[in-house]
Amino acid sequence: LILKLQGYNLKHAANELVEIQSMPNDKFAKWHQEKAWEIVKYHHQNNPFYKTLIGDSLPASWQELPILNKKDYQHPLQELITNGYDLIDLYRSNTSGSSGHPFFFAKDKPAHALTWALVRQRYKSCGINSGDLEARFYGIPLSGKAAKVEQLKDRLMNRVRFPVFDLSKEAYEVFLQRFKKHHFKYVYGYTNAIRHFSGYLLNKGIVLKDICPSLHVVLVTSEMCTPADKEVIEKACGVPVVIEYGASEVGIMGIDDEQGKMRLSEELLYLETNEKGELLITSLFNKAFPFIRYNIGDVVT
Repeated sequence: LILKLQGYNLKHAANELVEIQSMPNDKFAKWHQEKAWEIVKYHHQNNPFYKTLIGDSLPASWQELPILNKKDYQHPLQELITNGYDLIDLYRSNTSGSSGHPFFFAKDKPAHALTWALVRQRYKSCGINSGDLEARFYGIPLSGKAAKVEQLKDRLMNRVRFPVFDLSKEAYEVFLQRFKKHHFKYVYGYTNAIRHFSGYLLNKGIVLKDICPSLHVVLVTSEMCTPADKEVIEKACGVPVVIEYGASEVGIMGIDDEQGKMRLSEELLYLETNEKGELLITSLFNKAFPFIRYNIGDVVT
């Protein structure tokens, strides 16, 4: 409802997503390549920032396109968005700056609607539906307007926040009381915070699902979840662990499927690695901002 009120057409996005997914593999592969070049050509023609990186003519091969790093986007946002777009009509946010190069970025509304449509679809495959009560192990601003905004979002999106700044035994006891009180459908949040809480549960001989029978799944994100981490969390929580791999600027890049294998978000992203194994991302639908061969800063296999 919130997204609809903000002008995001989720129904159209969901239909477009299904249409993409209905393609046979050979047709999808051809579409995937063509869509990647299509967004490159669009930004070359309409985005002054990107054109300065390319020059007057496009190179003949994909590998000749420049690789963009976070430092390349260190400009005022107005200088980065595509001609014809007004900042007030775009989804705007910023990266956390964990790499030392935070920056502000934008997405046009159709592209952001597609991101949300994919999130909803992938979560549904994990047994999570919109409106299910979430136990959210995540950071939050501690004061000021930003804190109030996040608290309001938590209420509107039916989630209870478990702050990760205090990982003491006293804090964990408060967490346990919340799980006894609320009918959570899933846990979502930082791998390390959930892993540490799981260690505390194991030390106390508690299985989380025993005190919160409504719990269905744990979704870990933001930090690597090793097989050992996953084993500890599943044992302590008594439910499956699903690993999400995403970033604020491009959304979900991959999420575990029913067999526990990472399903990539190739419907919306073109993913590749360079010779160093660094992940390069091209956002196929974001016409407002050129995420093209963007080096997100992760090394992957």
